[in-house]
Amino acid sequence: MKECAKNECESYVSLDNGAFVFRHIYMDDFEKEFNVKPIHVPIIDPSVSDLLRNHNLTYDLKNDPELNPSAVEDVVQETKNYAHAIEDLKRKVDNGTFVDDGGLYVRWVNEILRYGMFAGREFMEGEMLGVYAGLIVRDSIDNEYAWEYNYLVDVKDRNGKKVEISVDGKNFGNYLRFANHRDCK
Repeated sequence: MKECAKNECESYVSLDNGAFVFRHIYMDDFEKEFNVKPIHVPIIDPSVSDLLRNHNLTYDLKNDPELNPSAVEDVVQETKNYAHAIEDLKRKVDNGTFVDDGGLYVRWVNEILRYGMFAGREFMEGEMLGVYAGLIVRDSIDNEYAWEYNYLVDVKDRNGKKVEISVDGKNFGNYLRFANHRDCK
């Protein structure tokens, strides 16, 4: 029988045969387990909504002389490939018809990696797993769960000054805050 540290045993579930498995954490348990309000699409802080409304990513990408035009077209095409799925997700969340199918879950990995996101079913190559959700804010102080919003081109204020904007998943979020890349595929 596996011996585990006192705090580590809470992450395991004991099976009838004496084995231990890591407990799967689904979105229904996010708030209780991680003190995170579960959401599936980002929430825009009102203080940045005007900045984003005036920011045209596609236009800025296509008109940035420092970016490779072929790479820009790849990004624009990739965006088009997933836009319908994202819009469908937003619509379902907004009208209350979104159902979490249990295809993803979070579980304890180890003391170094801590928690990780895992697939509970097989996903097709190119299938969207979800949208990294959080509060879209200016100048996030969180470095663990905040991702830069404007990493391709700069979001600028009315004076043309770059504004740092992040999607901060610390207090609002979903499975994607625990995603890691295993390999290039």
